[in-house]
Parts: sequence; structure tokens; C-alpha cells
Amino acid sequence: MAKCPKLPREKYELYKVENPAFRRFLNFLRLPYTPPGHKAIATTLLDSVYGQTKRDMKAVLEKARRQIALRYNAKNLAKGILEVAKDVGKLSITTICLDNASNIKAAQGLLTRAVPNYLILECASYIVNLYVANFFKIGDFRVIFNAVKNVSKFFRRSSLLIGMLDEATRPQVRRKALQLLGNTRWQGKFNSVDLVLENRDWILSVVQNLIAASIMTQQTQKQRFYKVVAIVSDLYASFIYLLTSVTLHTTLPREDVQNTLRNRFQQVHHPLGTISYICDPLARRELPVAVTDKMQMEVGEYIAQQYPPTQGNTRHAAALYKELMDVLHRRGAFEKCGTDLSWQSFEDYTDPAEWWRIQRCTDELKELAIYALSINPITRAAKRN
Repeated sequence: MAKCPKLPREKYELYKVENPAFRRFLNFLRLPYTPPGHKAIATTLLDSVYGQTKRDMKAVLEKARRQIALRYNAKNLAKGILEVAKDVGKLSITTICLDNASNIKAAQGLLTRAVPNYLILECASYIVNLYVANFFKIGDFRVIFNAVKNVSKFFRRSSLLIGMLDEATRPQVRRKALQLLGNTRWQGKFNSVDLVLENRDWILSVVQNLIAASIMTQQTQKQRFYKVVAIVSDLYASFIYLLTSVTLHTTLPREDVQNTLRNRFQQVHHPLGTISYICDPLARRELPVAVTDKMQMEVGEYIAQQYPPTQGNTRHAAALYKELMDVLHRRGAFEKCGTDLSWQSFEDYTDPAEWWRIQRCTDELKELAIYALSINPITRAAKRN
């Protein structure tokens, strides 16, 4: 029988059935069937597990629907969460992600007393939404978004102006359509700004041609169309000026933005997030950020709370914190991991938790790293935001 070694394929092990030598052997046998590859097996397995999980959770949520008519207070919220946890399995839950509304804040206190072993974190997606909402309230940025809205609205309400824009861009490239700013989806606001920027040269050209084609008489200047064109022309010029100033950091209210970001970050930040980043080789390589002294201090306080001194070992937490700092600064046993964060042997593993299971370190550090890496409060919505 043909020898089927493990062959690397884009850092992943090649499934034996897909080995070219094994494929030639199957062709020689002329079997009436072909063994499925790893993609077919994985797809079938994932669909089956996903479908079963979806059906189970749907049954749990259907059972909890009767609570919709209850009053939206902390007691009922905590009770509903505990009932869902009971149906799913209390031992299957490690973390609960909630927003920071006042009644949910009160529910967090009830949950902490009822299930002290659960980790309750702020929803990162919700915090991002609050931050961007505060960002829009800053006066200098509000002027820019209002200018974008008025320019987009002026052109989108006239098929004639849209046709002129298309005519101006036809010899060069296919123009992207302008988009109005949405009231609820703030991502649409940023998309609108990007679209106006991509069309800015053609927009300015059309506006200048409209003004040049207008007969500059007293009667014409009274016409509503000319007034609108003149207003949009001035508005667009001011928008370009503001945008240029922001790009050059001359009028950007950086202090307001930093204060807003700092306040929101304190709400969503948890020391386990810092520990997870320290212990994640891939994250440190792809997104290198500084772990501040304050963040290190918070990590030390968290470890001291979770690992109180015992009669036999009074410096248990201190030793664990020192070992974690060795991971952060690549000292001691982690000195050979390299200065470019290309951690030794990490390329053989797609999951950081699996990488930690083979590391030579204390069991306490290994358990802490795997626990921190297993908690992922960042949903797809938060990543998109």
C-alpha cells in the first residue's frame, strides 16, 4: 500500500485521503466510491452540530418567551437569565455578556450573588455603539457629517444631477453611488463620508459647471435652483476645508475624543482581556499594543483576588504574576520566543489554547492562560463595529 505521510499545506496537516499517493492507489483499485475529504467531513459535521445547537437553544428561548410580559426590571432579568442557564446547563456557562443599562447593572449584582463563579463582562459591541454616539455629538465632527448629508441629499434628489455626475465620470471609472446618512446604523454615516470623498472631484466639477452655466442676472439669482446650487457649492468647499484640517490634525478635538474613548474603555475593559492578549501569540504578532503599567497593576490585583494566600503557600499569587510578566516581556522560560513575536512552535497550532497545553510552565499559569483565552466577549457585531 502507498505510504501516506503527513504533508504540510498552508500550516495545516493534509488529510490522508487527499494525499496524491493515496489518490493514485484508489484509482488503481477502481473502487465504486471515493472517500470524503476533510472539507466534506468538516462541512457535514459543522452543519449537523450547528443545526442541533440551534434547535436546542430555540427550545430554551421558546420556553422563556412567557417572561416577555413581565416587567423589565433587575429581578425579572436576573431570574430569566438563571432559568436559561439552568436549561442550558450551569456548568456549560463561564461568562455572561451584558450591556450597562441601569436595570441590567442591578441584575448583574443579583447574578453575582446567585452564581459567583460566573464572569460577567460588558458587551463590547454595545460599548462601541455608545462611544460612536458620543463621537457624533462633538461639534467639529457634527459639522462634517451635516455637510456630507446635505451634499448627498442634494444630488440624490435629482435624476438630472445624478446623470451629470455619471457623465463626468464615464470616461474614467465607474462611479460609486452616493448614500444618505442613516439615523440608526452609524456605519452608514462613515460609508456616506467615504462615498462623498470618492466622488468629490466630480461633485465639485458638476457644481462649478452649474454655476458657470447660470446667467448671472438679478432674476436668475432669485430662482430657487440657483440658490441651492450656490449653497451646496459653499457647503462643499467648507466640507473639504474641514476634512483637510482634520486630516492634518489642526482642528481635530483630540482631547475630547481621547476622553470619550478612555471613559468607554474603562467600562468594557477587564483584566482577563489583558491576560488573554498577553497569552495570545497571534494577537501580539498581528496587533502589537503596549500593555500599560496600570493594566499590569489591574492584572496583579485580579490574580491576588483569585489566588488568595493559603497556609502552605503565602506567595502563590506573586509567583504566578511574576511568571505572567515573564510571558509579557519574554523573559526566563519564554526568552527564546523571539523578539519579533513569532513565537517558537506556534505556527503548528491554530488555537492558542492548544499551544499553551504543550508549554513547559506551571500548571497555574497554563490554566489561567487557557481560561482567559477561552473567554471571548467580542461578538461578530463588535468586530464589525
